[in-house]
Amino acid sequence: MPEKQKAFTEEMYCVLEVNETHRARTGVSTAEQKFRWRETFEIDIQHATHTNFSHKLCHKGSLKLLEAFVVDRLNGNRMFALNLEPKGQLIVKIAFHNVAAAFRRIVNCRYDGLFGIPLQRLVAREGRETPLILSRLLQEIEHRGIDYSGLYILCGSLEKKRVLREELELNVERARLSVEAVPDTNVLACLVKDFLRELPEPLISTSIYSMIVEAFSVALPNDPQGNRRLLLRVIDCLPAPNKNTLIQIMDHLKLVMSSEQHNGITAARLTGIFGCLLFCSCNAPTESGSTQGQVSSIYPPKTVVNPLDTDQAAQTLRLLVDIWPSRVNGSDSSSSGSASNSTDVTSTINPVSESQC
Repeated sequence: MPEKQKAFTEEMYCVLEVNETHRARTGVSTAEQKFRWRETFEIDIQHATHTNFSHKLCHKGSLKLLEAFVVDRLNGNRMFALNLEPKGQLIVKIAFHNVAAAFRRIVNCRYDGLFGIPLQRLVAREGRETPLILSRLLQEIEHRGIDYSGLYILCGSLEKKRVLREELELNVERARLSVEAVPDTNVLACLVKDFLRELPEPLISTSIYSMIVEAFSVALPNDPQGNRRLLLRVIDCLPAPNKNTLIQIMDHLKLVMSSEQHNGITAARLTGIFGCLLFCSCNAPTESGSTQGQVSSIYPPKTVVNPLDTDQAAQTLRLLVDIWPSRVNGSDSSSSGSASNSTDVTSTINPVSESQC
């Protein structure tokens, strides 16, 4: 940077945007530090809107990711010297992973781990209905307030996320998640997404995914209650840990969307983020014959789903969100409301046992 400009530019940070959407922000660096940032972010490049800068814009530069990675069919790391306007240059390293690479679900070989562990094994080990790590993260996010702008859209620092992840792996019950220990809520939100993305099998298996899509295709526009019962009967075919965890996730998503006027998060944006986390996988369906038989005995599968189609996953989750009961009435978002919603959904599902599917 020219010496003349250093005189009035004492502190700067980098804002990362995708499709003109603010997705991440580095910490502040100074002229004495030679404006060096050593921070890494993992960003999914889907769905965006415009952003506003709260501080003075000193330099800007852009890179066409489509030309840099997709056209040449490149994966992995690439280094770029990004020319800035009105002057300057920023050295950045970008790694691109396509959908198949991002959702290559594998089992974590560490038996006592939290990420990449089969859901049934994890909840059985903890003696809980849903994973403790997921419950703690969601509770802390909700405790801080769902009015937080950019929740699940902005990305936390990879280094800070790694530190918290190691602390959770060490002791999930005692890991500190408070604002004092983890000031950036985006770090918590990123770990929620990582947990769902790294499950060895998607939370909603491909066979159940197909049946959900089929159920929506035969839904009657003048019978919303009947449509809901039909859909929940399909969801009831999920294993109990998956079903309980799905209820927890859906409950949380409905709560986040209830504050759209404050956090700016629309249903389309949130389902675009979580749809692929719940449905997508590059692995071929591995459901046991018994599970497939359970599903087929209710509704024979007719609709073919593509487990790597992120748009189809987002659309399916959007339909699911639209029929899912909300835990809030107006501005009421108390914990009692959460309990009543879970009870309502569970009681609706329970009349059809897994053995009857």
